Amino acid sequence: MKPHRLLMAVAAGAAAFASPAQTISAAFNVQVTLNSACRFNSGPGNVTMSYTAFQATVATASTTMQVQCTTELPYQVSLSSTNPSALTAPGNLNGLSYTVSLPAAPTGGYKGSGASVSHTVSVSIPAGQSGSCASTSCQANQSHTVYVVY
Repeated sequence: MKPHRLLMAVAAGAAAFASPAQTISAAFNVQVTLNSACRFNSGPGNVTMSYTAFQATVATASTTMQVQCTTELPYQVSLSSTNPSALTAPGNLNGLSYTVSLPAAPTGGYKGSGASVSHTVSVSIPAGQSGSCASTSCQANQSHTVYVVY
């Protein structure tokens, strides 16, 4: 027998005695619970305003905040913790009435996109107010809170 035929015969004999590869399997599930959330990437900044008694025009100022919510999560921006649709809040400083306000939500409301979204908080002091101050200038401040309800 030629050497290469001998090797082929040995290989064929070994293959006849080798057991075939065996495979078993078991299925499993992956379950994920997503706890949706919103967060402030930056909260609203402080608003500083100047008003001259009896001024003829409305004084306005605004600040922005960045809100980020889970994609598709509906949310509301509010000025009340008990009324998520409250878009205005009154205030009074140095005898000047003012209003803090948020814009109305778009049709269908806000929905998270996973990205940071800018929201504006506006403050306005109506024209023609006298105010209350015992000197040439008075300063005061009042805290307000903005809420994201989801």
